[in-house]
Amino acid sequence: MCIASKDFAGDVAYFNALGYETVQEGSVGGARVVYLDTRSMTGYMLEIIEFTPVAEVLFGAIAEICSHWDGKDAWRSMETLMG
Repeated sequence: MCIASKDFAGDVAYFNALGYETVQEGSVGGARVVYLDTRSMTGYMLEIIEFTPVAEVLFGAIAEICSHWDGKDAWRSMETLMG
């Protein structure tokens, strides 16, 4: 599960205050990202990514490409998707 957050620090603090530990953090394309151990609540880890203008364009492009997916070629690289 992933949350694209416009209040990254606030959302991370919220989940940390609930007792969910940050187990990894970094950045992708200039956007901050953390992984929280929410397995006790959900059964899986939670990813929070900072929803920057660049991330908005990227996810919008992916959504547009996927809206025309014909069910074939399920495994494609970002390079292939973005052309």
